[in-house]
Amino acid sequence: MFNWFGVDKIKRREEKYVEDHKYYKKLLIEGNLPADFDQWELSDGLENLAEYAAKNGLLPEGFDEWDLSAKYGGYLIAHIAAQYGTLPSGFNKWHIPDKHGTPVAFHAVWYNHLPKDFNAWRIHNNIGETVAHAAAVCQNLPENFDQWQLQNLQGMTVAHIYVNNGGDFPPDSPMWLWVNTDGVTVASMADCNETSNAPKIANRCEILNSFPSISFSDINYIYSKLENFKGSAHHTDDHITVTLDHHLNHKQIKELNALYKTARWEKLEIHNHVGSYQCSISFYF
Repeated sequence: MFNWFGVDKIKRREEKYVEDHKYYKKLLIEGNLPADFDQWELSDGLENLAEYAAKNGLLPEGFDEWDLSAKYGGYLIAHIAAQYGTLPSGFNKWHIPDKHGTPVAFHAVWYNHLPKDFNAWRIHNNIGETVAHAAAVCQNLPENFDQWQLQNLQGMTVAHIYVNNGGDFPPDSPMWLWVNTDGVTVASMADCNETSNAPKIANRCEILNSFPSISFSDINYIYSKLENFKGSAHHTDDHITVTLDHHLNHKQIKELNALYKTARWEKLEIHNHVGSYQCSISFYF
């Protein structure tokens, strides 16, 4: 026999929660709920009291239940407040994650609500991205940011990510020649940005368009060996010539020759010029 009494009891309890939510919401709006209120989780079915307060800047001074779950989405109250820009000054729990493994600081970055004095740039999410890298993607790093060499799990510096997403540095910045763990420079991340200040050693986008038979991994390898040196480059219908302002050492020449044997190149020429520090490398396709 079905327990109708039990169903009715649950229904009455839910109705009471909604009525309580309505009552305490009124007190909240009037500024009469204290920080130590113990029923922030009361819900009207759509959101709990803490969510409503976080979205509307009504959390009382001293509120500290930042790890209370929101009604939906797997977020915590801290994440909701970060999205709406209502976290209090002095908030320091930037590291606590939602159910997706994303710390509060990332939500503040995505919605451009990080405070000016934020400095916990090394906090990372569950895939190894730091807050600094997220801010580099969003292009909202502060003017005084100074942790450009911070790397993520993929070995990419903040400078690489910043430039890859449209950021720029002064033409004479030494950061253009910084390399990631694969040997790729910051300058190469601006290849397809025509307005960038990046030094133009060679443009991979143009090279790939001119030589569709070669692979992007081949081009990346070439750049990882050459871009650490200042120089210039040009390409014709059948080859690329890179002129470096520095001689290649024996190890680098050996590595390029080894790659030549496995790549689809017709010919490889390397010349360390006598009487100067220049070196020219020609890749024939």
